[in-house]
Amino acid sequence: MSDTTVVVSQSATSNTIVNIDPQTGETEIIVVAESQPDISVVISNDQGPQGIQGVTGPTGPANVLSIGTVTGGATAAATITGTTPTQTLSLVLPTGATGATGPTGATGPTGATGLTGATGLTGSTGATGATGATGSTGPTGPTGATGSTGATGAGGTLGYWGSFWSTQDQVAANTTTAYPITYNNTDPDSNGVSIVSNSRLTFAYAGVYDIQFSAQADRVSGSGTDTIDIWFRKNGTDIADSNTVVTVSGGAAAAKTVAAWNYMLEIAANDYVELVWRTSDTRLELVADVAGTSPTRPAVPSVILTASQVMYTQLGPTGPTGPTGATGATGATGSTGATGSTGPTGSTGPTGATGSTGATGSTGSTGATGSTGPTGPSGVIAVVSPIVNSGSTTSANLSFAESDDQSILPNQVFG
Repeated sequence: MSDTTVVVSQSATSNTIVNIDPQTGETEIIVVAESQPDISVVISNDQGPQGIQGVTGPTGPANVLSIGTVTGGATAAATITGTTPTQTLSLVLPTGATGATGPTGATGPTGATGLTGATGLTGSTGATGATGATGSTGPTGPTGATGSTGATGAGGTLGYWGSFWSTQDQVAANTTTAYPITYNNTDPDSNGVSIVSNSRLTFAYAGVYDIQFSAQADRVSGSGTDTIDIWFRKNGTDIADSNTVVTVSGGAAAAKTVAAWNYMLEIAANDYVELVWRTSDTRLELVADVAGTSPTRPAVPSVILTASQVMYTQLGPTGPTGPTGATGATGATGSTGATGSTGPTGSTGPTGATGSTGATGSTGSTGATGSTGPTGPSGVIAVVSPIVNSGSTTSANLSFAESDDQSILPNQVFG
C-alpha cells in the first residue's frame, strides 16, 4: 500500500489528487476542498468495506498549468502561482558544469621590418657673435650762441568761466534754516565751470576766480521792514566774514531790493562754492519776474551768478625761440673694437619621420577545438514536502537527484 497525504483546504475550489508515481507506490497527495471547518478526515492504510456510491459532484473547471520562468541556480526549486483554473509553474534548475576550453592555436610569424625614414635636415647656423665695443667718441664742438628770448605776451584770454541764473522764485519755509540758492539755466558757452546738484558752483581747474552775483528780493504779502542774509560756502563749509545783511522795506510787490557784490577766491580743481541765504520773515522771497511789454523788456531772474578766472594770473604765450647756434665739428671716430667670438653652433635639426611599419604577417591557423567534455547527468525532480495552497499561490519543495533517465515521470498532475 502506498503512503498517502490528505490535505483539507477551505480555499481549494475542487478536490484534487496528485499522483507523483503511483506505479512504484511513491507519495500520493489528496487535496480535499471543504468549506466546513469541522470536517473530520480519517486515514487508514487498512482496506475497509466498500462504501456506498456517493452522488457524483459537478465537474469542476479544467485546470490549465502554464510554464513560467525556468532559470539556473545552485538549489532546485518550484513555485506555482495563481488560482485555478489558471496557474503558472516556475522552476529553478541547477546548471551543469562547463566543458574545458580547447588549447590556443600557435602564433603566426612576425612581418618584415619597414624601411628606415630619410635623415632630417641640418639645423640652421648659430647666430653671429656680438660686435665688439665701439671706440670712444671724440670731443663735442662748442655750442653756438643762444638767440635772445622773445618778449612775454600779454595775458591770454583762455581763462575758465561760467554764467548761471534762475527763473524760479526761491522761498524760505522758516527763519531758522539756511537755504542754498539754486539755478536752472546755464550759458552753453561756459568753460571749466558748471552747476552740480542745482546749487554747487563747481570748478574743473585750479585758479583764482572772481565770483559775482545779483539777487532780487521782494515782499509777497503784508508790509514792514525785514532783512535777508546772503553769504558764501566752500565745499560745504561757511566762508568766514563773507555774509552781507540786506534790508527790505515796503508792502507786497512794492519792496523790491537787489543784493549784488563779488568775491575773489582761490580755488583748487573740483572745489565747489555755494551762495546761501536766510530771511527774518518768510514773506520775503527771492523773486523772478516775467518779460515786460510796452516797451518789450527781458524777464528778471531771481538770481544771476557768474564766475571768471582772473586772467593775469596766467602767463601769456611763450615768445619765439632764438636761432640755434652752429653745430661744433664732430670728433674723430674711435678705432673699431675687436670682432666678437663666433656664436655657438645651432642645434641639430629634427630626425626624419620613421618609415611606415611593414605589413603584419598573417595570423596562424586556429588550433583544433578540444573535445567536448561529457554532459553532466540531468536532474530529476522529486517532491520532498506536501504541496501547500495559500491564497493564490501553491508551492512545494523540490529536490534533484542525478539519473540517466531524463524522461518525465508519469501522472504529474498539479491542481
